[in-house]
Amino acid sequence: MKISDILPEVRCKWHPEEDIKDMDIKFIDSPKGFPVPIFQVQCPQEPTKRTTFYTYSWKTYETLLYKRSDLCDNINCGGLTHQSFDSSEWSLKDKTICKSGCETHGREAHKKITEEELRLWKRNLHDDDIPF
Repeated sequence: MKISDILPEVRCKWHPEEDIKDMDIKFIDSPKGFPVPIFQVQCPQEPTKRTTFYTYSWKTYETLLYKRSDLCDNINCGGLTHQSFDSSEWSLKDKTICKSGCETHGREAHKKITEEELRLWKRNLHDDDIPF
């Protein structure tokens, strides 16, 4: 699929009436070692806000393309989300992943989620040892 195929669908996350004709396209070179660049559109009303329409997953390394339904639910984030299955024994399994820096679904948020799941799992293991 080409980027030009998805451009007509792209809307500003914060102002859905704005389409690609109203916004500037921003190119972000991917970090070293990642072959996929990042493309975003910049909100004309709030230039610090950007909606991602082409990127890669820091977790699964798959390429992600814009779909309105895949935009992050964090009000401050214009990243694309996707699901990742966590096979860890203590995990709640399906995880929503967003861009690495996302406060809700990014790398640091997932570290905290994993720590909490592991803590609860360990606590439940010990609860089973209590005789009644």
